[in-house]
Amino acid sequence: MRVRYALTQWYADRFVPVAYRPLNVLVRALLRSRTHAIASWWVAELRISGRRTGRVYAVPTSYRLVREADGSEVVEVCLSRERRWWRNLSTGGQAHLLLGGRLRTAIVRVEAQDTAAIGAGLARRDRLRRWLLPYDPARAVLLRFTLTN
Repeated sequence: MRVRYALTQWYADRFVPVAYRPLNVLVRALLRSRTHAIASWWVAELRISGRRTGRVYAVPTSYRLVREADGSEVVEVCLSRERRWWRNLSTGGQAHLLLGGRLRTAIVRVEAQDTAAIGAGLARRDRLRRWLLPYDPARAVLLRFTLTN
């Protein structure tokens, strides 16, 4: 079990960022097309502004939609702390998500220090994502986007 975790962690840290660069272009094109339903159930496009330049970045990422007890919809994204794009987000800030073919606005909450919340977010992921990209809560970040429209 420990060997599989070490190998998949190596895979997630080294191979995935390089391999996904060209795939991101294709996934973004798919999400913006009329045939977005092929990938929209699992992948959303986040549009975030850079901290210093203000440039808008479009990042396709896997997500999980959670319905809160008060009826609000929250999109959860779990990713490795080594990824850099999430640092452009700040708690209370605003982001746009292309979700199910619709551009939606969301309020961001970044969980970078609370390992209990990160562990709960990681546990809620489906079995395939937990197997392919197993993250240690100490090395992961949980992004929570509360949809406003």
